[in-house]
Amino acid sequence: MTYDFLDTPLDISNWEKVKIGRLTIAEQSYFNNAQIILEQQKSFHKNLEANLQVSIPITAISRTLKEKKYKGINVTDLNKELRTCLKKDTNLLFELYNDDGIFYKSKSSNGFDFACIDAEYNTKNLWNLCFGKKSLHNGQEHWNKSLSKNTFISNVTKNIDFNSFTKGIDILSTKKSLTILGELQFGNWALAYRDLFKLLNADFNSGVDLFIYVTAHNNLLSYSSDKIVCYDDFIKILKEFSNLIKVPVWVIGLDITI
Repeated sequence: MTYDFLDTPLDISNWEKVKIGRLTIAEQSYFNNAQIILEQQKSFHKNLEANLQVSIPITAISRTLKEKKYKGINVTDLNKELRTCLKKDTNLLFELYNDDGIFYKSKSSNGFDFACIDAEYNTKNLWNLCFGKKSLHNGQEHWNKSLSKNTFISNVTKNIDFNSFTKGIDILSTKKSLTILGELQFGNWALAYRDLFKLLNADFNSGVDLFIYVTAHNNLLSYSSDKIVCYDDFIKILKEFSNLIKVPVWVIGLDITI
């Protein structure tokens, strides 16, 4: 990693006045035939790339390495701005986690940062969990709670009369769209392993068709704090555990121009 050092108080002052940066995709990698999946999802592919390559507000800060100051940016603010950019795609959901084969919205950092799923298929599986052949003992309670806390689930019930289904018999349904999960990761490198465990769990419970991992590369990496997840290191982790990770993975290395 290279650092852009700030030699004088004036350099520091001028750097911290910077308010805008331009994000670009510096490099991409595809594992387990992810490129084939993306070729079949051209609109999704194009929209995601466009929404990641934008000018965004940044918080420029000075960091310290061995008593020397160097250029940095606040990655927490960067993460928030990226989420705002991705929300331009109304098909994406945010902060979803998987439990018992069902996707729910999470208020914590345990969820996937963004996702695209078949909400109808997910809701029918929830109904099966609550009222189907092997239903929960508190199925009605769990159903009511899930609908009240997950708008993307309750919206499905506005178009389908779930009261018409017979309790004790599973609803047979076919998934009509791919399950795509994604992470924006600019945190400590150990979080990369946590993210992959989340992926393995979701794939085991529900099946995942594509996993997208967005992380720092080049200038963006040098402006970030030490020991964060980065593009090159995540590639190495995927290669190391290639015998375990069978989900197609699209890795995106983001850079920034200031």
